[in-house]
Amino acid sequence: MSYSRTFALPLTAIILTLSACGQSDGLADMPLTELTEAAANGDPSAMQELERRAASTLADAQTASDGDPETAFNTAYYSGDLDTVASLAEAGNVFAITYEANMVQMLGSSTEAEKAKARSDLEAAAAGGHAHAMYLISEDYLDTKALYPVDEAKAFEIGEQAAEAGYMEAMFRTGVRYQYGHVGAPQDDEKAVKWLTKAKEAGHRQAQQQLDELAAK
Repeated sequence: MSYSRTFALPLTAIILTLSACGQSDGLADMPLTELTEAAANGDPSAMQELERRAASTLADAQTASDGDPETAFNTAYYSGDLDTVASLAEAGNVFAITYEANMVQMLGSSTEAEKAKARSDLEAAAAGGHAHAMYLISEDYLDTKALYPVDEAKAFEIGEQAAEAGYMEAMFRTGVRYQYGHVGAPQDDEKAVKWLTKAKEAGHRQAQQQLDELAAK
């Protein structure tokens, strides 16, 4: 079963029904999966940014034919061609593989075999340095209905690895975890400032608020 095909109609509807507009403030660096979820839940700014990215990616479609795996995935995804997304995953495109594994995470009806494949795919991508895969594994360890048993220590460990690999949301969450000493992290203001500052520099919209809280202690 292809989870790209399962989500084809909602995704295509999102892309085709958005009104044309410019880049939404503060959303340019939001991860694709989070942006799509926000758009599907009716966030107008997320809808605008999703359309902006779709238009930009489709304009760069020629790059996909030159062999860039991220652009190849984005071109198929934003055009609503989710059969091609599935084909890219089967051909080893790490962005498509991670996307399909994330779909398994999100669906409560996935079989044990499908979950096992998703775990294997995410772990292989993470081992290859794919920061988004690291982040998805980390967050999954906090979800009682997903791929891994709840384990806050593992969630923190892998989340910090995703932060070190440059994933913006992981930087922010790692900083917050050090700030409050929760989700498997020791309380450490110095490390909190380090990661929150990196998240702010990467464009995270909430990082400054947390830095202000730390400065006010």
